[in-house]
Amino acid sequence: MEMVFVRYDDMNEAQKAEIFNIIDTFIDFSIKAWKEGILALEDDVNKLFNKAFPKNCLYMKRVLQFVIDGVDENVLIDIGKTLISSSTDNDFEKMCFEMILGGTMGIQRGENPHILAQRLSAYMGIVESETFIEKEFAKIDSSDFSNHFENQIDSTDESNLTE
Repeated sequence: MEMVFVRYDDMNEAQKAEIFNIIDTFIDFSIKAWKEGILALEDDVNKLFNKAFPKNCLYMKRVLQFVIDGVDENVLIDIGKTLISSSTDNDFEKMCFEMILGGTMGIQRGENPHILAQRLSAYMGIVESETFIEKEFAKIDSSDFSNHFENQIDSTDESNLTE
């Protein structure tokens, strides 16, 4: 399945707001998963609601629940891509679904929230994402995530590391 992109400049204001919403949600979930574990996301996932883009919300709930339930990444990708193909012909919705699947896989893999922010904001294009990334990094850093990450590194048994 070929990835679908809609140029950020061609989006209306509601669509742009939805892109921000998706990225913000995944950054928040990523930080929480890093701090508390993936299972801590269950209540937040169940509370997801989006009146303007209900399909995105439903898709996000579905694929994140797979991660919470411990579904294998290959199964998640297979089901996620099938849902993308079968749920809409709208390029913007497909792009949002792809963003959601990418964010979900990043959380499942334990991806650093800084990297996840970069991955998801890439859908905005290089110019538009620059300011957004700065704001997201500030949010990540102010969430005490950096201290959590440094503590995790400090507690690593260096004798188990290979060069």
